Amino acid sequence: MIEVLKAGVLATVQDGGRPGLRAQGVPAAGAMDTLAMQVANRLLAKAPNAPLLEITFGQTQLRVQKSGWVALTGADLGASLDDQPITPGWRFAVKAGQLLHFRQPKQGFRAYLAFSGELTVPQVLGSASVDVGAGFNTPLVTGQQLHWQPGQSFAEPLFVRLPRAGRLRLLPGPHYDSFDRLSQQRLWHHHWNIDAQSNRMGYRLSGPRLSSSAGDQLPSQGVLPGVIQVPGNGQPIILGTDAQATGGYPIIAVVISADRWQLGQWGPGRHLSFLPCSPAEADFAWQQQQQYLANMEAFLAAH
Repeated sequence: MIEVLKAGVLATVQDGGRPGLRAQGVPAAGAMDTLAMQVANRLLAKAPNAPLLEITFGQTQLRVQKSGWVALTGADLGASLDDQPITPGWRFAVKAGQLLHFRQPKQGFRAYLAFSGELTVPQVLGSASVDVGAGFNTPLVTGQQLHWQPGQSFAEPLFVRLPRAGRLRLLPGPHYDSFDRLSQQRLWHHHWNIDAQSNRMGYRLSGPRLSSSAGDQLPSQGVLPGVIQVPGNGQPIILGTDAQATGGYPIIAVVISADRWQLGQWGPGRHLSFLPCSPAEADFAWQQQQQYLANMEAFLAAH
């Protein structure tokens, strides 16, 4: 068992989400930082999309009631195990009764904590992911008990280096050319502030107004996480993992697949900036990410 002594700002169970159901209006959900999720699970020889904990901002305390192994990736939220600091990227052993404490962000915004063996949690439409907007499962609450059955043991702790978030690379969206040249330049050259109203559904950005000749009430069209829509107020919204399935605002750009994990590590009050990207560059970036995961797999197999 894992006892939630303090739930914090937003701690949830996440996994690979509910892909393939957008035609029925069901958001994908799942981990915001999919790369951190996959690395954490691979450190424990688990399926890459297995359920784990996504801890947003910190202020979370957990007590493990069994001995086993865990892995921590994603943000540095000042984590500690019985007051011993734990750096993201480590696989390490825990003993029954020990306390895991996440304080507040030092770098990044969401940490991922995976557990060896099986974390037994409710499934909705084939996924354990919490989607607050859709009402699928619920965030952790103080006093809750999570069912954990430890599994494979390992010879020693192990550390892997994690990628760092940087400028987001974007592909022009279907309505990019409807924005005037000044708006296009503002997109690329302005440092956008993430508004306090942002969440897993979307990041509301504040900055100079972007103007489109397409208007702000287009016929509804399918949208995906990473799409950047611009409503009538001219302030962009980057759709997140829990985003709706359709939208009617002009789409100025789309975050490339290889960079979408970074959205999980940006939070309100932070600044974002963008880089233009070609389809060929986006494809190469994706291949690089897959090579990183393949290299990590080889490293883990050798240790």
